[in-house]
Amino acid sequence: MRQCLCRFCRQQGPLYTADRNGRLRIASSVCFRATVYRFHHGAAQFLFCPNCHVLIAAVAEIAGRNYAVLNLRMLDLDEAALPASQPMDFSGEGAEARTERRRAHWIANVELIEPPARPPESWDARAISLSENHVHVEHSGEVAAFLADGAFWQELMRGHSSDGRIQRILDGKGWLLSGFTLRRGFDHQEMHPQGDELIILIAGALRVDLVIPPASDVAEATTQTTAQATIIELTVPGSYALVPRGVWHTVSVLAPDRGPAQALALTYGRGTQHRPHAGK
Repeated sequence: MRQCLCRFCRQQGPLYTADRNGRLRIASSVCFRATVYRFHHGAAQFLFCPNCHVLIAAVAEIAGRNYAVLNLRMLDLDEAALPASQPMDFSGEGAEARTERRRAHWIANVELIEPPARPPESWDARAISLSENHVHVEHSGEVAAFLADGAFWQELMRGHSSDGRIQRILDGKGWLLSGFTLRRGFDHQEMHPQGDELIILIAGALRVDLVIPPASDVAEATTQTTAQATIIELTVPGSYALVPRGVWHTVSVLAPDRGPAQALALTYGRGTQHRPHAGK
């Protein structure tokens, strides 16, 4: 058992173990849904659980073969009963030495098992209208459609749901793709603290107002005392506005007398907040 002393490992606190003659199989439910981190040299990928964000393993491909070390602390173990770990400092190690160390000491029989094809009974084999449904694109790569009714939005705005699929959206397990038609504009402002949002124009013309907070709400105070807005006008179908995470915004129709506007929104909605639109 080893404890790496690099900055990354000191922050994560893993306890590494490997058996050069052992065998490791990483199944699709872990490997292909995991959050992957790479150092700047890109020689290994560090796999984190997509649910609890614990470091699972580090995997390096060397000459077409996978090698790996496991983090024992992802298991429910009594560390007091384990042998003492050995601190290791690889800060002065070069690329060639790093590769040879991993080849000599990491698990050499590593299999990354690709996810199986989805069975036909799980397919949603129908044409889906984004004006009537929202689509959740999960980190696992799966896609689920939801009826775009008032109950769906009430569940989201409440912040919790008894429907496990909606709760996955609230927990930030993927991105929500929504289609909407506006004849005037939102009657509220919203803000997504955990991720950016794309608003993509399909037809008509839209105005997206990004609200700049007053000086009291930002780290570096200026003489500004009232909120202002950066205005993005979408007039060409296929154009989009990027709404940065943490920025309050609202959407309205340009020249509503010319008819409604249609758009798509791709949103990482975890922690989304709403507040009344100024003047509404």
